[in-house]
Amino acid sequence: MPSYNLVLHDRSWVMEDLANHFNKYIPRSKISAVADPNSDVNFYFNWHGFKKKTRFDVCYFTHIENGSKHRQMWNNSIKNCDVAVMMGSRYALTAPDFKRVIFNPPPFEIYKNSHPIKLLVVGRSYRTGRKNYSTLEEVKKHCNVDITFSKGKMTQAELFQAYQNTDYILVTSKIEAGPMSVAEAIAMRKPVIAPDVGWCWEYPVVRYRSTSELIKILNKLSFQDNAWELSVGDCLNEIEKIYTGEVS
Repeated sequence: MPSYNLVLHDRSWVMEDLANHFNKYIPRSKISAVADPNSDVNFYFNWHGFKKKTRFDVCYFTHIENGSKHRQMWNNSIKNCDVAVMMGSRYALTAPDFKRVIFNPPPFEIYKNSHPIKLLVVGRSYRTGRKNYSTLEEVKKHCNVDITFSKGKMTQAELFQAYQNTDYILVTSKIEAGPMSVAEAIAMRKPVIAPDVGWCWEYPVVRYRSTSELIKILNKLSFQDNAWELSVGDCLNEIEKIYTGEVS
């Protein structure tokens, strides 16, 4: 593994936390205020710190400010660095694919909750299958969730308590007029995850269009205990493919 010098452009900012987490999971790494010509890789947090070419330069790109001067600086850094690590996909296409790595940092540990996501599904089954509850079996296979299903058998008091105890209300239906659970959940300050049925998308809900999209959403709402180690490892794998010439 190459040695990494993590160049911290500005302290007392989220970039310092990000650099510290990379430093924790990169065995041959250090943090400094300036580039080190003797390091195999200089990794800049963020891209503003990249001033002069060294052996191999990686820049962490965040966002583009308004104004042509800032955009020109951004484009020059993209052009001259060896790897552009993009924070999310928003500006990803500003970097060529042969040097682009997309990184979605997990939450810092103090904010992370690795317990299963509590989902509440309100309603009862119908012979027509319009409630599409078979989706729940796929969700349970692929996601870290704890699902409560009211089955239409809860009293109002029990349902009220179920709303209080859940993290999200999940709608799975194919056909609906409402459902009422959307309005009830919002009144209880509980977020809703729902497809485009009934009046769901008339409310501020987390939208999904298919079971596979729902699974992706749920997996982004829960983080493993070693999420940072995995994320940094994946990012380094992509960087080192470019470093070793595996990507051309």
